[in-house]
Amino acid sequence: MNEDEIFKLKVQLTNEYLRSGGTQKIEDPYLLQDIIDFDELRPETTTSRMRAFMNLQLNMHSRPPFFFRTISFRV
Repeated sequence: MNEDEIFKLKVQLTNEYLRSGGTQKIEDPYLLQDIIDFDELRPETTTSRMRAFMNLQLNMHSRPPFFFRTISFRV
């Protein structure tokens, strides 16, 4: 994947998070304002705070799920 494709994937994952109730979970008012001001077609609107948030979304989807070993009891 090139940089543009990775950026578009970050935007897509971030949008999915926000549309599924993510805005209710964000407590940083500055990040919320950065999200409001963000324009995908204007890269200069991407702040360092927004880049960090989008990197987090990509990282969460890039790792395999963490599973605890289940303990089964035999009767």
